[in-house]
Amino acid sequence: MKIYLHIGLEKTGTTTIQRTFMRNKQYFESIGFRYPVFDGQENHVALYNYAKVENVIDELRIYAGLKSAEDVLKFRQDFRKTIVDRLAGYEGTVVFSNEHLSSRLSGHDSLMRIKDLLSLVSDDITVVLYLRNAEDFVVSTYSTAVKCGETKSIGEFCQDLSLFRYQFDKVITNWTDAFGADNVVLREFSRSALVNGDIFDDFASVIGMEYDKSELNLKTENESLTQLQAEFLRRFNMREPLLKDGAYNKSRGNIVDVLMSLKEYGGKISITNQDHKVICNQLQPMVERLMASDPRIPAMKSLYLKEEMDGLPPPEISEDLLCDMFAALWGNKCLQ
Repeated sequence: MKIYLHIGLEKTGTTTIQRTFMRNKQYFESIGFRYPVFDGQENHVALYNYAKVENVIDELRIYAGLKSAEDVLKFRQDFRKTIVDRLAGYEGTVVFSNEHLSSRLSGHDSLMRIKDLLSLVSDDITVVLYLRNAEDFVVSTYSTAVKCGETKSIGEFCQDLSLFRYQFDKVITNWTDAFGADNVVLREFSRSALVNGDIFDDFASVIGMEYDKSELNLKTENESLTQLQAEFLRRFNMREPLLKDGAYNKSRGNIVDVLMSLKEYGGKISITNQDHKVICNQLQPMVERLMASDPRIPAMKSLYLKEEMDGLPPPEISEDLLCDMFAALWGNKCLQ
């Protein structure tokens, strides 16, 4: 059995890869590629919950019903058995995918925990990591952060980029130390670098999968908030946090899904020229270390920081416009 472990980065088409596998699971199985599903999840967040140090109880573990270190230890025991029962003896290729593995696992022990788990069923494991321009990555992760309860404006958010997810060089070093440099595939996430300009075609080329596109359900969605949606949700988060009393705050209803359905409130999240300078000043040392971390990376031209900001500065958002969005949400009955 061959295992491909796709670890992100976040905001590099991970949802597209995961949903394509999920929606076409039976077809891919018929051509020798298995995408295991645990508890109905389209991505393998179970691997993150398994690997992270047991005394960290974050929202991902809370969503999975893991509320204590004891719960995590019991989950690990059960999940090891599940992996062996599902995969032992399988002779095809197995694909796992979860972006939190790159963004939230910084400890060597956590990575080795994953390696030891997958080694129960195969010794042939390849890690796949997509890299993208760091400034674009910051702006894109702001959308995800707001969905997860962030209350800072984009300008405030850019002031502190010390989180591990922005240390690409350390992500690469950690995974190559654990799995070996020859077993870590690095890919450039930019339209010009992807096979056919398409993230799934590119990933399929990495894992050696040839498929008939006419057989696939390739429905796509826009997963990122627009500038207006992000500002509305940011203010909503101030009043109704994501978590309350150690559980998902049910008062939020399905606010994110319905908010993203309001297609008329478009426009990409953008930053000011000052934000651009703040981001670049913080990330320049990391990018320099990144270029020196692996001989494959300097040729990835999209990863170099930009000399100037892309596009136009963010639009002014008026209270009247936000009230219009509230009325549209109310009309869509988002809290029912």
